[in-house]
Amino acid sequence: MIKKLLSSVFTKLLFIVVCSAVLLNIILFGIFTHYVENSETSLNRHRVIYIQFLRDEIGYPPDVRKAEALSERTGITVIYSSPEESWATGRTEGRFPEDKLHYRTIDENLTLGTLHGYQTAEITEGDSSIKFKFWPLTGEMERLSMYGWFMIGAVSLLMGAVYMLIRQILKPINYLSAAIAEVKKENYDYKINRCGSDELAHLCNMFDSLTSEISRSIKYKNKLLTGISHELRTPLTSLRIAAEMVKDEFLRKDMTDDIKQMDTLINYLMEGARIKHGALKKKHTDINKLTGEICAPYEEKTGRVVFVPHPYPIELNIDAKAIEHAVRNLIDNALKYSEESSEPVTVESGIVNGFTFIKVTDKGIGIPADELKFITEPFYRTDISRSKKTGGYGIGLDICKQIAEAHGGKLEIKSVLHKETEACLYFPVEQ
Repeated sequence: MIKKLLSSVFTKLLFIVVCSAVLLNIILFGIFTHYVENSETSLNRHRVIYIQFLRDEIGYPPDVRKAEALSERTGITVIYSSPEESWATGRTEGRFPEDKLHYRTIDENLTLGTLHGYQTAEITEGDSSIKFKFWPLTGEMERLSMYGWFMIGAVSLLMGAVYMLIRQILKPINYLSAAIAEVKKENYDYKINRCGSDELAHLCNMFDSLTSEISRSIKYKNKLLTGISHELRTPLTSLRIAAEMVKDEFLRKDMTDDIKQMDTLINYLMEGARIKHGALKKKHTDINKLTGEICAPYEEKTGRVVFVPHPYPIELNIDAKAIEHAVRNLIDNALKYSEESSEPVTVESGIVNGFTFIKVTDKGIGIPADELKFITEPFYRTDISRSKKTGGYGIGLDICKQIAEAHGGKLEIKSVLHKETEACLYFPVEQ
């Protein structure tokens, strides 16, 4: 979560805005301070005149009584130092930050120092010197602090407003991200509907146009496949009857096998169309019982299928016919791509991490690692499976995936080439 937050575009923008605000304040403060303290301004000129006036008032060498009177009247600290004597008048308690003051040499005899409300002026003549310390007036530092916090608050509000404005301008990025997530779920009817004339609004509108085109193409394809499937039913029935009348046994078997494959393909297409249109007929079903009933004919006919049920009943609200279709397809594939001499195909039901699963495992030829991620795509077949013996059209696993997703679940396939393949249907326990 933290890593995702730190990598967010908006977090980076916020960081840039904050850094810009801090740097802007530092630069402006530095330029202003440098100008005031080092430039020949009327303020500095009057400051020098005032220091000369103070020097003339107490005399040189200074009269300590006049210095005390000056300190009492103005609050200025006067410090005199010479080889003969040293003394100070006025305020001496409290810390005066002389080491942090910014000093400026006016001439060879006068040096001025400033830091916020603190100021000094030192006049030197030979081995003696007079230093005047100007303390901040009562409440001056509080006002300076208040103004400082006010400026920080004002700049923060300004930068916050700038950040929110930038965030609002870039908000279509969030819309695009949400739209892409929906498209990833194959929801091509999702629309951003972003109004505006800027580049991001144009990008959103282009995305909507693209998904609309994809949606139309997919709907047309599904409609075409469904129509073809319906239309093929009648001639396929005629072909089946004609095949049964062929006297040559081998030719009849080849024809019958081809017709069965065609019939299987049509059933797949029809089942896919039913799932896509959301025509699921759900009812509470015991997964153990359903899977056992599916496996029983295989166990009797081939002896190569072993069912391992969960020790307790697992009841889900599912379309039993669709689940049966998916499990049969997985078992057929497992038997088809494993040798008769290999270990039996294992079918297992259970619960893990909040999901009910039906897992089919075979010790067959396996699937190449680089083709595993494409195996559930429609009409995709690996090079290993392209043979007359195995048959198939590459849409069975796609239908299985659709059935699982229609129930809020998923299909996961793991395989080790020439070793084993594991196909697992997952369904949420809440089903």
